[in-house]
Amino acid sequence: TNDTTNKLNTLEISSYKNKKTEDVLSTLKDFGVKTFVIGEGNKIINQYPSQGNVITTKDLVILITNDNINRKVPDFTGLSINQAKTLLSYLDINYELEGNGYVVSQSIEKGTIMDKDMTLKLVFKDYYVKEENKKE
Repeated sequence: TNDTTNKLNTLEISSYKNKKTEDVLSTLKDFGVKTFVIGEGNKIINQYPSQGNVITTKDLVILITNDNINRKVPDFTGLSINQAKTLLSYLDINYELEGNGYVVSQSIEKGTIMDKDMTLKLVFKDYYVKEENKKE
């Protein structure tokens, strides 16, 4: 096997606070990391991971914008249980988790405007089980 396939690109996270949302997204997209934007504001007010952390293309970055009104339910499909919990901790909604592994379905469609009364249910399954079921 080729050694380069096992090496992951790494990126040290800078502080994105007060930067333009589109500029930060462009940087992260070029790196190839999964990015979630909460709100539709034009400036970043909070982020995960914080400045100085080193991430790889397998990690996820959460950007919270200066718009707290238009917070939409993200697409959780494919996230690990830990990634999903991290993202949920920034969303300020009720949630239920079922199973283990990776998200295969969610009870509220992505893009739905969030409100505090909703409860989002995420169903997790082991990835390999999901792949086997596809053959049927």
